[in-house]
Amino acid sequence: HALATVAAERHGLRVVPGRMIVELRPALAVNKGTAIRDLVTDLGLRGVVFFGDDVTDVDGFVALRALRDEGLATTLSVGVLAAETPEAVAQNVDLHVSGVAACAATLLKIAAQLSALPPSSA
Repeated sequence: HALATVAAERHGLRVVPGRMIVELRPALAVNKGTAIRDLVTDLGLRGVVFFGDDVTDVDGFVALRALRDEGLATTLSVGVLAAETPEAVAQNVDLHVSGVAACAATLLKIAAQLSALPPSSA
């Protein structure tokens, strides 16, 4: 963490600690939440599914909830939980899964439900 702090200071970045990572981010108001919002707006997305397992993903979960509340997109926040997952992840998601296999199964289930919709609904 100390090396990251020194590097961040030298290059005008900020340090954002995660569960087993340290992110160096620009000194701007940019995070996974702002990126998701920009993608929805720029691409005209009507639906977003976001999987995350770390505190650095919480901004994304919060943005998805806001997009849904604003009626801009249908969203699903999926927390990939393990023993070491920060509590903030579990508190900010719509659905909990554990492990890669459960992520894949969730995506397959979503794909099956979308393919069953009439063409004008999908």
